[in-house]
This record gives sequence, C-alpha cells and structure tokens, in this order.
Amino acid sequence: MALTSGDEVPNAGLVKQIISTFIISTLPLNAGLATGWVSPMSLKLTSQDSPVGVMSKEEISYLATLPNYVGFVLSFVFGLLSNRLGRKWALLAVGIPAMISGAVLTFGTSKTSLYVGRVLAGFTIIGGLTTPHAYISETVHQSIRGMFMCSSMVQINIGVLVSYTLGKVLDYKAYNSILIVLPLLNTVALLWLPETPYFLVTMNRMNEALNSLIWLRGGNVVIAKREAGNYQT
Repeated sequence: MALTSGDEVPNAGLVKQIISTFIISTLPLNAGLATGWVSPMSLKLTSQDSPVGVMSKEEISYLATLPNYVGFVLSFVFGLLSNRLGRKWALLAVGIPAMISGAVLTFGTSKTSLYVGRVLAGFTIIGGLTTPHAYISETVHQSIRGMFMCSSMVQINIGVLVSYTLGKVLDYKAYNSILIVLPLLNTVALLWLPETPYFLVTMNRMNEALNSLIWLRGGNVVIAKREAGNYQT
C-alpha cells in the first residue's frame, strides 16, 4: 500500500489530506462525547430536575453499560460494511444512528427512551473507534500517516474532556443537542470525500481508484498514477 519511489512529493495534496483527516476525526470526537456522557448526565438524571424522573444508581449503570454490550456485535458489523461497501459507507453508517441517538436522548421523556438512545450510542462509540483508522491509513501519505492516525485517539480524549466540561455548564437538552448537530455536520462533510483508493483497487474499480488518488494528491496526476501502480504490485 505504501509508496516507495524516491522522487515522490510528500506534500502533494497535503491540504486535502489534512481536511479529510479532520472530517474523519470528528467521528472519534463524537465517540468521546458519547463515552463521557454518563458522568455529567448522571448528576442531572438523579436530581429532581431530571426530564424522565429521578433515576436510581442501578438505572444509571444500565445507561453506562448498554453501548458496550451493543458494541460487541457492532464491531463485526462495521468490519463487514467496511469490506463489502467501502470505508466511506462504513463511516456514513455511523452518522444516522448517532443523530437518532442524540435526538432520543434530547427529547425523550421516559427512562425507556434513554435506554434506546444509549443503545444507539453504541453505533457512535464503536463506529467512531473502528472505522476512521482504515480510511486515514489508506488515504494519507506514508510520511505523515502515523501522525494523522493519532488524531483519532486525540479526538476521543478531547470528546471525553468536552463532555465533562460542557455537561456541567449546559442544561440537559442543550448538551444532548450537540449529539445531533455534530453527526449531522460530519455526515454532510463525508459526502464530499472520495472512497479510499485501496478499497477501490480491491474491488477492481481502477478508474475510480485513480480519480480518488488524484483528488487526495492535490490533482498531481503523475504521483497518483505511480501510487496506483504500487497498489497493484
């Protein structure tokens, strides 16, 4: 998958690679927000101001663990989607359940609705943890790939920290509204990105793979063709 030619231009398409990585890394950011959700929201849900009535510690524990149970299955689902439909479609598959999760958590008026919202949050968390790495590793130049792949872990931690901070200063609905808006923006931005060239090569869609590489390498056709040739060796 890596380029080995000595006369390549590492900076070819650098801006587009930065932009695409930033868009992709908002998925781990949202995963971090969903992961850290329980800590600040438990204070609100166990108070008299809870939108669903006062919840017990046991009920809060269900909200904390449900995404993990769902995530065990989803990790395989996202792997299949990534290999069958493509890395881009696997990323897009995270967005819709994440938006629904945010909407249910924001506007739900029963404890059951919160359980449903947290089950759907499993898509946000597992999808945000598993799907971005493949896309970044298959689109970013090898000279900066390691640094860019670290962005996912950084964004997860930022998301958790943001959840602790905003969860304390925003009210319940305002905070959960973020879990609607962020996946929406991410999904729209993802539509602008190409499928990874490596996946397209494995599907024998060579012309599409070349066009993807040309886009990712800033329109440098020479480098794109050379790298496309390396994918086939």
